[in-house]
Amino acid sequence: MRGSSGIVSSPNFPNEYHNNAECTWTIVAEPGDTISLIFTDFQMEEKYDYLEIEGSEPPTIWLSGMNIPPPIISNKNWLRLHFVTDSNHRYRGFSAPYQVKKAIDFKSRGFKLFPGKDNSNKFSILNEGGIKQASNLCPDPGEPENGKRIGSDFSLDATVQFSCDEDYVLQGAKSITCQRIAEVFAAWSDHRPVCKVKTCGSNLQGPGGTFTSPNFPFQYDSNAQCVWVITAINPNKVIQINFEEFDLEIGYDTLTIGDGGEVGDPRTVLQVLTGSFVPDLIVSMNNQMWLHLQTDESVGSIGFKVNYKGNYKLSKMFLKGPECNPWLSVYKRKTKEKISTV
Repeated sequence: MRGSSGIVSSPNFPNEYHNNAECTWTIVAEPGDTISLIFTDFQMEEKYDYLEIEGSEPPTIWLSGMNIPPPIISNKNWLRLHFVTDSNHRYRGFSAPYQVKKAIDFKSRGFKLFPGKDNSNKFSILNEGGIKQASNLCPDPGEPENGKRIGSDFSLDATVQFSCDEDYVLQGAKSITCQRIAEVFAAWSDHRPVCKVKTCGSNLQGPGGTFTSPNFPFQYDSNAQCVWVITAINPNKVIQINFEEFDLEIGYDTLTIGDGGEVGDPRTVLQVLTGSFVPDLIVSMNNQMWLHLQTDESVGSIGFKVNYKGNYKLSKMFLKGPECNPWLSVYKRKTKEKISTV
């Protein structure tokens, strides 16, 4: 692909991509130019379908899942995208406009590139007067509406964190880090998150119970942001959930399940569910689990019904033996399949 700008998208986008696909795109610019790639849509089966990108820093980037990746800037005059899918689920895929940054653009803005004087042989950005610019600072990321930012250091390798006000849920990265991009620029590792108002959900405790999506078994509401937090009072127990029914608009409405921690923190996510396939048994590693339902503005489905209960952690169950814990055989069967992927 050549030209000053364009769009790269998965086959059949915005409809579902094909199974067993393997596609490669190469964007080529003139020597000295760089290429910026900004994703506007990104939905793939996590870990099984992926997009590999070469020509940036780090040299190879692997992308998968449901979160829109941060912008990517090449450190060469080319970017190569390699898209691979397996034989199972299909999703919407991705769409990413690209823009070529001409080397002469720096001169037109009053900048020149000069070799740095440090031993790392990096570049420094100087203006026409020879004054060094702040190329080692990231821009102020701001604060999410209905939330706050913790940290005011925007230099390289600095990290800032975000949180939301009460009755709001964080959507996106809880923390972002200022990092070097294409040797001469500094940029945040992810977008600033947003705080979405909770429209439904509850805090659940006790030995067990059942809850459903809003209006179940009828269609759930559009633009919903529902959060359920399940807590086992005994810290030695874990949370087990088992779905009786499950039907969400595939690719557009999602149920994200996390293992303790703050709701919405990507580091604690166990699974992101969508479509009409009833999930297998899901088990936390701690005494708390959260579920976050997000729906878009279009037509929905009936939603889900889920049972939950607390069970002792694996070590304690082994001590008691399977005759006292009939769930043990299920847990052992699922541990290799589910927990090892967390």
